[in-house]
Amino acid sequence: MKDPVARPHPASDPITDEVPHLRIIKEELWHRVKHLQGTIRADIRRREDRPNAPC
Repeated sequence: MKDPVARPHPASDPITDEVPHLRIIKEELWHRVKHLQGTIRADIRRREDRPNAPC
């Protein structure tokens, strides 16, 4: 008999499916926010690299 413990699929074998009718926000807004997050993240990293630099 097989072991009944569930095992996760390897990360190299993801199962994805587009279901646009289930979106909560519009795709355009999603991409704009992700771009803004990347900009903020880059700014934070620059400040961490130069802790004594003026803001």
